[in-house]
Amino acid sequence: MAVSAGTPGIGADEQYTPPELVKIVVKRYTEAGFSIAVNYPYSGCYIPNAVWNGRSSCDCIGIMLEHHKRIYCDDQRRPIPGKIAQIRNIIRQIITDCVELRRQ
Repeated sequence: MAVSAGTPGIGADEQYTPPELVKIVVKRYTEAGFSIAVNYPYSGCYIPNAVWNGRSSCDCIGIMLEHHKRIYCDDQRRPIPGKIAQIRNIIRQIITDCVELRRQ
């Protein structure tokens, strides 16, 4: 896939990012008209040190959403309200999908 700075990226971790979560994120971004890259330009995601080091036994999952400013800013680097609202709505849909997935 050709990836540009206008492509959102997903950072996923084999241990902490369930494949179902990656599928949900990819689905929601592609439905909104975006191309999306998994583990590009960055790979992995942030996990609290206590979980990473085994000091906490919490059930933790993680994913990183990377948005270059070209996705939501104009040429003068000013935020475009409609683009920010679009990204906000995508993230809300992802959260709703995750809640629904958890209920199953």
